[in-house]
Amino acid sequence: MKTTCLESVSPVASHSVPSEPLAVQAAHDVQELLRQAVERGAQAKADATPPTCPVCGHMLTRLSGGHARTFECRYSAITVERTRGYCKRCRK
Repeated sequence: MKTTCLESVSPVASHSVPSEPLAVQAAHDVQELLRQAVERGAQAKADATPPTCPVCGHMLTRLSGGHARTFECRYSAITVERTRGYCKRCRK
């Protein structure tokens, strides 16, 4: 008599069905990647721009950094941190 210790393999049970189609999930992933790229680009541009007065264009003094500002863009809202300061000429 020959015996084996093999279990019978049952067919694949039900797979969990995603709540959204794969194409919709991929579109959301791509949109998030594009939003992150736009945010990085906007932050790089903000970092490269010196803080100047929006009224007279004079350089700002008494700078304080880390002021976040949120903008709506094509893909979603992005947040950019800027440096704020005081304009001696305009007193603002």
